[in-house]
Amino acid sequence: SKFFRAAVRRELIPRNPFDTDAVPKANIATDKFATVSEADANAVMGQLPDTQWKLIFALCRWGGLRIGETRLLTWGDVLWAEKRILVHSPKTARYAGHDTRLVPMFPELERLLSDRDAEAAEGDLYVLPMLQGRSNASLRKVVQRAVERAGVKPWPRLWHNLRGTRQNELLEQGHKRKAVCAILGNSGDVADRHYEKLTATDWERFTAPDNAPLAETMQETR
Repeated sequence: SKFFRAAVRRELIPRNPFDTDAVPKANIATDKFATVSEADANAVMGQLPDTQWKLIFALCRWGGLRIGETRLLTWGDVLWAEKRILVHSPKTARYAGHDTRLVPMFPELERLLSDRDAEAAEGDLYVLPMLQGRSNASLRKVVQRAVERAGVKPWPRLWHNLRGTRQNELLEQGHKRKAVCAILGNSGDVADRHYEKLTATDWERFTAPDNAPLAETMQETR
């Protein structure tokens, strides 16, 4: 598909024949899922250099945002009174038919957003102006160094697994699957393949003395 996109840009062909819903896209499940515990996430946060870096990390870990979505956030998207954040994402359109979704302003995000608001320059449009003009790849090194300094075991797929951890976490808390998918901006099928995995908590529940009601609760939330 990359070759066809390049050919379109060079005007060698009029359109990408694979850029259509009639041609199914690959949706292969990953075997590189890892849970980033709250303790590990907080340890890494403590090693990040400033509020913007901490907020980027928190938006992915506790807000379930894709890393590319964090750079699009403006102050107009921060709905303080409603305690919600309007997230812009072309990917959401694939599953919901529109390119925005609302994410709760979880406590972990509200505190950092308030800190960032207090230090923002007058007239700032973007919540995270440092991201403008930077590639996603350039962000990895700073976070990976923070992981190392925190003494946390590195995990594969740096940003993806922060988001996947949050999906599993919200389900374990008893939130409805449909609601969690709406917040994360994905479909049930994508969640099955890429995000919802067996966690250490699941294994503990299987062998808990009162595992029967817990198992029923897990089933209901899915």
